[in-house]
Amino acid sequence: MKHSSSSHSKRKKLLIALFAFVFWIAVWQIAHLAVGRDFLLTSPGRTLERMLRFLGEEAFWRALSATGLRVVGGFFTAMATGMMLAFCSARLPGVKTLLAPLLGTVRATPVVSFILLALMWMTTNALPSFIAFLMVLPLSYANILSGLENLDRQLLEMARLFRFPRWRVLRFIYIPSLMPYITAACSSGLGFAWKSVIAAEVIAHPVLSVGRQIHRARIYFEVVDLFAWTVSVIVISVILEKSTLLALRALERRLLRVGGGNAGG
Repeated sequence: MKHSSSSHSKRKKLLIALFAFVFWIAVWQIAHLAVGRDFLLTSPGRTLERMLRFLGEEAFWRALSATGLRVVGGFFTAMATGMMLAFCSARLPGVKTLLAPLLGTVRATPVVSFILLALMWMTTNALPSFIAFLMVLPLSYANILSGLENLDRQLLEMARLFRFPRWRVLRFIYIPSLMPYITAACSSGLGFAWKSVIAAEVIAHPVLSVGRQIHRARIYFEVVDLFAWTVSVIVISVILEKSTLLALRALERRLLRVGGGNAGG
């Protein structure tokens, strides 16, 4: 009975998501018809047709791969650095106080300002990954620090009383407790990474990049290409985000299952 209810709920969510998707595609088509000028607003059909043509073009895959590598590099570097700084801040309050003005400034400063400043010091190929790192770092730090500050102190005290080795404390207390916060950071951070990398590429023009292609399409009024590149990035970003979250949730379930079975061993 429970399985049937869960299956029904999933189908309902899927239908709602499908309806929302169709609704906004219809709004786009109506807006296209209302404008009546392809060079101002292209149609969903023409955008899809151009995206399908992209699939057979080597230049599309090379640009997308280069941009994707910059996103992944900047994102994972920021997550690792944020985690390290969060652990330092949790152990040493002075570190948290020291980092607060810096990370607050990064959060408040427009991304374009960092791009223009970094252009004076960095190569165009390195710049997008650095900008992604800079934008994701405060987010990853804040989420993981929040997780560390909300750890179950009774579990930590029990581990201390029973003299658990540090690796067991990390494996069975820290990691399972922090996984929801890491998942939340990844969910928001991947979107920020894509947007900041594309913005940096549009301004810096690396030779192989989606941002360069978007900038070129805008300069030459190739509106169909502009929409096709933009929608392609959105689709790839969503796929990457959903895949990462599924992997993290599977890892979280595995850790909790194994942890529950072995914590006492």
